[in-house]
Amino acid sequence: SVLYLRELPTSKELIRVNAPRGLRLGDPQRPFDPSREAEAEADLEMRLARDPKLGVLYLFQAELWLAKGHEAKARQTLEAGIRADPAYAGNYGRLADLRAQRGEAAEARLLYQKALQRQDREAWRQALTGLGHS
Repeated sequence: SVLYLRELPTSKELIRVNAPRGLRLGDPQRPFDPSREAEAEADLEMRLARDPKLGVLYLFQAELWLAKGHEAKARQTLEAGIRADPAYAGNYGRLADLRAQRGEAAEARLLYQKALQRQDREAWRQALTGLGHS
């Protein structure tokens, strides 16, 4: 007999399938190709309209806002992503990064903890350790 299991998409697969044009993975300083930001924006708008519960799209949108220098809009987008897809860890982790950069240690700690409850990432564990305990 044969047992068939449904494989859930990995993070890499989610990114590959849903990444907007112009996304440069692995380049946190410039995650979007500046010459393709308009295409990325159009892709994200279309994909969010089609699947507003897919958390990774909010992460991409937030990175696009950050690339344009709009940190407040990025934070709002990540918060919306958390509401839309509470199981997706990436939005918690990225929002925690931004809160930590702003010196909001208590909020960052809570967000890193929530991210780690959903997915274990060494960078989040290190960041949480670096913030100390409340």
